[in-house]
Amino acid sequence: MRRRDFLSLCGLAAGSCLVSDSFARVVRDVCVRANQPYLATPRNPRLILSAIAVENGKGPPYLLSIGDPRLPPDPLSLLEYLGQFECVDIDDPRAVRRFCLRHIGEPEDETWEQFLSRPITGSDFTKWEMWWESNQCPSVIAHRLLSGLPLDDGRGAPAHEPLANLVFEEGEWHGPWRDNVEAGSLAALACLQDRLNTLDQNIAIRIEGW
Repeated sequence: MRRRDFLSLCGLAAGSCLVSDSFARVVRDVCVRANQPYLATPRNPRLILSAIAVENGKGPPYLLSIGDPRLPPDPLSLLEYLGQFECVDIDDPRAVRRFCLRHIGEPEDETWEQFLSRPITGSDFTKWEMWWESNQCPSVIAHRLLSGLPLDDGRGAPAHEPLANLVFEEGEWHGPWRDNVEAGSLAALACLQDRLNTLDQNIAIRIEGW
């Protein structure tokens, strides 16, 4: 697993080119000293970025997610699976039946419609689940979004202790890890929200318990 640390969202002493000194002082007072969130969220956001407290439901750290990673996904139906993973033209009933008869079998005590609408199981489910974990998991979607934004100031890790940091974890597709982003503190969430506002992303961070 590879980790990319964005340590320069704002400096502890003098801020950075991303965050002003006055904002850094507020974040220190509210988030660091008082241990309270400080999120200047947009009024009508286009997207909610969930910050999920993974340690005893309180945090930190906070796993960033677009959607709820705590809910298991609904598996594909057999018909959906054939179209997505077996390159079958699911708009052609004859092509679907031909593939099923050749590779899967035919319905016994049910209609073709019932047969094709069943949720996938076994190795098909495992294959789809691995793909979902690496491509459609809510934490992966958040990683994809945030990794494409200029969140740090490009100067690398500051010489002094940073006020806030984000950690980008990047794992192998076939392994037990998946890409995700963690905010190490309430200060990191405050700085991230401020940066998203500056970039006109219209995204609101919402803190949740696991």
